[in-house]
Amino acid sequence: MRFWKIFLALLPIWIYTFIFKFGAGLHYALLPTFGEKLFPLWIAGLLMGSASLIQMICDVPAGYFLDRFGYVRGLKVGTAFFCLAGLVLLFGLHPWTYCVSLACSAVGWLLFSPALDAYVLVAAERKFTGTYMALREMTESAGIVVGMALLAFVIHFSIPLLGLMIGSILLIGLVILGGVPEETCSVHEEKKIAHQSFYIRRNFLHHVLLALKKLNPVSTLLFLSNLSSAAFYGMVWFVIPLLIVREGAPGPLSFGLIVFDLSVLFVGFFIGYATDRWSKKWLVFWGLLLFAVMAFLLGFHFGWLFLVFGFLATTGEEMSSISLWAWLDHLDKDHSEDALISGVMSLAQDVGWMIGPALAGFLFYYVGPSWTIATGAGFIFITWAVSAIYMQTIPPLPTRISMPLHIPRRRRHKR
Repeated sequence: MRFWKIFLALLPIWIYTFIFKFGAGLHYALLPTFGEKLFPLWIAGLLMGSASLIQMICDVPAGYFLDRFGYVRGLKVGTAFFCLAGLVLLFGLHPWTYCVSLACSAVGWLLFSPALDAYVLVAAERKFTGTYMALREMTESAGIVVGMALLAFVIHFSIPLLGLMIGSILLIGLVILGGVPEETCSVHEEKKIAHQSFYIRRNFLHHVLLALKKLNPVSTLLFLSNLSSAAFYGMVWFVIPLLIVREGAPGPLSFGLIVFDLSVLFVGFFIGYATDRWSKKWLVFWGLLLFAVMAFLLGFHFGWLFLVFGFLATTGEEMSSISLWAWLDHLDKDHSEDALISGVMSLAQDVGWMIGPALAGFLFYYVGPSWTIATGAGFIFITWAVSAIYMQTIPPLPTRISMPLHIPRRRRHKR
């Protein structure tokens, strides 16, 4: 009963999270198509990458700002900026409206994740914290799935209509936030979950880089796998909307940005079961290889096979990611290095989402969509090769290393 009481108390937050990801994800997917109408694609890619760079630089200061200003207030400010990101498009698509929309959305993305994570950690009862963080991840994915399911049907709407739609969706989220009570304390007062530092990022770069030496080889593999996967997904999110526009009508590719989130829901239990029982070294090795090969193949198949290869690629990625986390827990049982390792993961993802769109803008124009995605797969092949080299120097691990009860999930969409 206590669990359901807290769940219902946070119901407005779950609804808000779904709505925010619905509208914000739709806006991010449309940015390449907007940019193509105004600039050469390489400029559009650089602008999107620059927005992610600013977000990465401001990530830690934003966390300290939220600690002082309040998490619910931070969500309101970020959502209000995202409303502006949509409503400014009512003036039509011009270089200045595009840049203003992109800048406002960057502020929204910057404040959303750290404020939401901190609020949920404060509100959740300690013994249910892992469940609540999982619910937060599920509602985010659900919002992305619904938004991307509608992408192919709305992508040809007029720019003012799209701006009104996005602005209205985020405005509804802002109204819902009005009924959410403010947090009662700081998120730093109590550590409720083992990997809490992953959600509360307060580590500057020079501290973060120290972690790469302390828990090698896992820390280095975590960094490379997060960097390569984020760069790959950043490229995919740039390329697929452009291809949907060129298709002219909904087809299999319309579901291309959904499959990555859905696959984890279907195979997550099996991967967790395998992680508990099989060799972590080989799960990382074969998982990264499966991810790399399938990521390469999906770049050359934009029909139904794209969905199959995308499903298998994410399965391989999840297999290696969960195994690395279980391996990390085995090395750092008291979680004394959580904060630094979390900083490594966040930094790698931010850098990947900066590199992905920026590089995709150049490659799409010069080598086409297939080789653009294949280049993203190349980053994963490099990570796999590094892991293969490391495997030769690592002493044998116990076969049975239990998977942590809750691990941070690697997002396959913009955070």
